[in-house]
Amino acid sequence: MAEFKLNLDKILQDQTFNVSGPGESFKVDLGKITGQEPKDIVEETKKDLEEPDENDVGTIESVLNGIASGVLKIPEGVVSLGASLYDLGADTNTAAKVEEWFDKVNIFDEKAEATTAGKITETLVNLGIPGGVAFTKELALQVKLYNQKN
Repeated sequence: MAEFKLNLDKILQDQTFNVSGPGESFKVDLGKITGQEPKDIVEETKKDLEEPDENDVGTIESVLNGIASGVLKIPEGVVSLGASLYDLGADTNTAAKVEEWFDKVNIFDEKAEATTAGKITETLVNLGIPGGVAFTKELALQVKLYNQKN
């Protein structure tokens, strides 16, 4: 690791570096390639090496956020459907306002959609909870109707 930092310091001083391959070599000027000062590039690289990106979302974190986001999307779907039907009849823009409001409320959505596992969990929760409730109610109704016939 120390050797790499020494190379970065050398590049910072020279603002260029040499690239050599089989039979040829050439000089690379960092400022011309990136449009940035080489000093800025080297400082950003040093920072990335010393402090890894903490914005990466892990699978477990994404799944947990998917559960929370899926639960919040249940009422969002119901309210959005009502707002869309209202917009259809009254020619207003209520559905867009509802969607915007739910985007602010659902703070779990971005982390849930960071991984495929989070997206799948969000969808399963969003469909599974209402589906499970509907199945339970339907089953109770079927049992009640069956008992009335007998």
